[in-house]
Amino acid sequence: MSETLKEVQLRTKGILPVQKLKLLSELGIITSHKDYPIQENQFQPNSIDLRLGEVAYRVRCSFLPENETVEEKVGKLKMYEVPIKDGAVLEQNCVYIIPLLEELNLPESTHTVQSGLVNG
Repeated sequence: MSETLKEVQLRTKGILPVQKLKLLSELGIITSHKDYPIQENQFQPNSIDLRLGEVAYRVRCSFLPENETVEEKVGKLKMYEVPIKDGAVLEQNCVYIIPLLEELNLPESTHTVQSGLVNG
């Protein structure tokens, strides 16, 4: 672990405040696709707004990727891809996997718990 990362003190029993989220972004721990840099307005008081990537993968069913990466599981269950960069209409009551533009690059010794809401 780098000295810079040690100084961040990631250990917390609660949420990360916006100041720490911005620091993690500055240090390259929270990153984004090179064509879509993280914008200041994505940072909220205790969260960061995540953006959808350019492709949705229609899969046969929802899943937990036990002993496999999500990418491997999508490869097995993918029915087709839907480009969504310029907008798209997705089928109701179907499962889609949509990669995000943002990534979290934590050291191997670190684990996280996250939550997310999906409107639908």
